[in-house]
Amino acid sequence: MKKILHLSVFVFMLMASSHLNAQSPIDPDDPDDPFIPNPGPSTITGSINGPSVTSCNTPIEYTFAPGFQVSCSKAAWTVVFPDGRVEYFSGPSIQIISGSTEGTLSVFAFALKKDCNISDNVQAAINTDVGFTATPSSLSGSSFLCNSETRSYTASAVSGAGDYTFYVPNGWRINNVLRNTFTTSSRTVSITAPSSGTGTGYVRVRANPLTSCGSSSGLRTKTVIYGRQIPVIDAITTELPTNGFGVFSSTTLGLSNFQWRIPSGWSASGGLNSPDLSVITGNTPGNFVVEVTARSCGSTVGNFINVTVTGGSGGSFVRSMDNEPEELNTLETMGESLTIFPNPARYLVNFKVESQLKIQSVEFFDIHGKKVYARTIDGFDVSLNVSDLPNGTYFANLLMEDGSNEVKRLLIDR
Repeated sequence: MKKILHLSVFVFMLMASSHLNAQSPIDPDDPDDPFIPNPGPSTITGSINGPSVTSCNTPIEYTFAPGFQVSCSKAAWTVVFPDGRVEYFSGPSIQIISGSTEGTLSVFAFALKKDCNISDNVQAAINTDVGFTATPSSLSGSSFLCNSETRSYTASAVSGAGDYTFYVPNGWRINNVLRNTFTTSSRTVSITAPSSGTGTGYVRVRANPLTSCGSSSGLRTKTVIYGRQIPVIDAITTELPTNGFGVFSSTTLGLSNFQWRIPSGWSASGGLNSPDLSVITGNTPGNFVVEVTARSCGSTVGNFINVTVTGGSGGSFVRSMDNEPEELNTLETMGESLTIFPNPARYLVNFKVESQLKIQSVEFFDIHGKKVYARTIDGFDVSLNVSDLPNGTYFANLLMEDGSNEVKRLLIDR
């Protein structure tokens, strides 16, 4: 392959005889063909529009693109095929057949400055992999399956692929048949999880070339959790002060119908029936339990977390009332009337209100309860620049114009 590439460069630099009229191959020994000098330092670089990957024996078209606002009426082409053949063409574009040999096809184009609207010669080059099949860019489908549940999984299309091979672990089914691998011309198959147990499986797909020339692609993998799940509870901290603010989350896949139970004397500021719960502890210190139940694969499952409440009042999420001393909010939730996107966020995060209430202010707290961002706002749709915040999990406290609060969890991941 290296010898072929070296030959390609050598041929291009020594294009001493090329025809600049028809698209058909030219005769390099024809004495009537004009002499094309070595490009030299005055030559500028353009580009060639064409495929980077193709199958064997496939028609390909290449078009010379000399540059922005540059046009050339003629161009000379040199094509070096994977089998070592070298052919010459002319014209603004060429059409060739990729050939039956796997490897790199190198294409070069050259135009004299007298044939272009600039004062320099123009050259360009492109390489096309012949017989190679690209890995599918995606494998869509559910990330969770109950036992014996069947869902469809689809691989993205791959240029030059003839069919696709799907792989699953032992005990899984593809298209209702117990097997580990299945090759099909369709990009979509049905996958069935094992009838018992719980764990993590991997659904994989490979694209296979359309012809015998070439190799199969790499594998695209999708991780699938299967079986009945138990909720896992995460918390900013399990040590809270009296009258302090706390957030608990259960983000396990395959769970629905969340219901939280909090100790007597505590108040929920939002999320009693959602994966994310925000609370204010009571006036009494001690050891307490926060519980959650959910539905997974038709069964009710649950878990709990121990929380220690210490003496002293918490200062999180306190707002000032007009003509009143600072006091804790009652924190009424707005449910799904407020959305946050994208989440995870990179540099911008948006808050959109579906109700008639405007957002008055936004505060961000890190996982340790420290306020790291605050902004006064007056609007229904808000975009915030979070590029100064490091990657991590944050909790956004939004104060609405009626005095209620909404707490949303935000992940920043760049």
